[in-house]
Amino acid sequence: MQTLYTHRPNDMLENRMPYQIHQILKKICLFILLCCFSEVYAAPTDMGNGTTSNKDEEVKRTVLGIMSYTRWVPPPTPINLCIVTPTKHSSLLEKLDASETMNKIVVSKQNYDANTLASQCDAIYFGDISPNDQQKVIAARQSKPILIISENNPNCEVGSSFCLNLETSPITFTVNLDSLTRSGVRVDPNVLLLGRKKKAAQ
Repeated sequence: MQTLYTHRPNDMLENRMPYQIHQILKKICLFILLCCFSEVYAAPTDMGNGTTSNKDEEVKRTVLGIMSYTRWVPPPTPINLCIVTPTKHSSLLEKLDASETMNKIVVSKQNYDANTLASQCDAIYFGDISPNDQQKVIAARQSKPILIISENNPNCEVGSSFCLNLETSPITFTVNLDSLTRSGVRVDPNVLLLGRKKKAAQ
């Protein structure tokens, strides 16, 4: 449904410039977001030790990109990002330096326990945890908003709000709109445009 705004003649000049600035800023923000998701080869990772890969770098940038356009109400300080093991590509997220996020994100590794995760985490990165177990965290969250991202939820029908597709390069993601609505967080619509949208299975 389109909303129409009526301006008095004297307001036209006054409101025109702020609106133009707002549109320009939106485009700049979207451009920055696209860079976060796509420029994942700017700093190739040394594979000599076999500990990290370009895929780990892509995961880090994608997760931080999604988080930067997510709003929690009320906003947590800091944001507690829980990495639920075992995972395949979270090594750089686990080593995240607080200075990289201006001390706004604290990372911890957790074992799976739905009630503990729901009470202690503001954002969750799931590794090899089943979609049904991911869904249990949403059910246990009560009124606490939680952003949930998974590296192993290919169908993305239940569980995580954002499901990473690690088979593509750069990686892509699918958005489960039903899970996102139930999660309680608010995500910028421009982020949703970057992912395939999937409704819950009927």
